[in-house]
Amino acid sequence: MILNRRVRFTSLFAIIVVLTGVLALLIFGLTLHRAETRAKDGVLDLRDWSLNQDGPLRLNGIWSFRWERELTKDATVTKSASLAEVPGVWTRYGIPGRGFATYHLRVLTQGNIGSLGKLHSLPRLA
Repeated sequence: MILNRRVRFTSLFAIIVVLTGVLALLIFGLTLHRAETRAKDGVLDLRDWSLNQDGPLRLNGIWSFRWERELTKDATVTKSASLAEVPGVWTRYGIPGRGFATYHLRVLTQGNIGSLGKLHSLPRLA
């Protein structure tokens, strides 16, 4: 009888230890991935990021923002540009909900890796 109780207790303890270990691996295993880099003050620093090893990343963070200014690919963003959280809405900065703006993000990389994106212009609506 006592042996039977001891076996049940040991089995239950082993199951709890295994479940705790699995839960810990799930929780900490998800956080072992490299934390994503975020854009800060209109700059995304990818000099230590490898798309092959670290994978793709979101472009979230603080971007340069020019309200009612359409910048071309060759234009440079001056220090007078505002900053805006991406993703987000510009109405949180006291700007009307209707209008247009240019979001700009400078991406720092190691060497010349070619084009990282494409300039998109939306058609103007009358």
